[in-house]
Amino acid sequence: QCRKVGVFPSVQWCWWSAHPRSLLLAGPNGVSLGRIREERSISLEPLLTHPSKPLPSPGCISAVSPDPSNSFRFLLATRDQLLLLDVRQPLAPLVVYCHNSLSPPKMISTLVTAEETMLVLLSYCHKSE
Repeated sequence: QCRKVGVFPSVQWCWWSAHPRSLLLAGPNGVSLGRIREERSISLEPLLTHPSKPLPSPGCISAVSPDPSNSFRFLLATRDQLLLLDVRQPLAPLVVYCHNSLSPPKMISTLVTAEETMLVLLSYCHKSE
């Protein structure tokens, strides 16, 4: 379980990264790589913060999910786009898809087929009127 970290207080998503002593921590305002140095010590390296090319405004990240086929990559959803990013070069998205939805996705589910095709399902919460 990820607890809130002082320098990155709005952690909503967390998973193990490519190295066994590193975590990817994400929230609505950015993504950081946490490196576990000792038993109770984590150093944080910001990967994406606003303003940057993929993140135009604060609070724009609506969902994040690891890529099940590659531990260096992760999917990130904003109000307008779905991005496939690599932790080694997070400012250069591998794929940018404009989903043109009326509301931002709240969850990303992925499935990799036997043919190594990645299927992505975006889940939304729409307010009923």
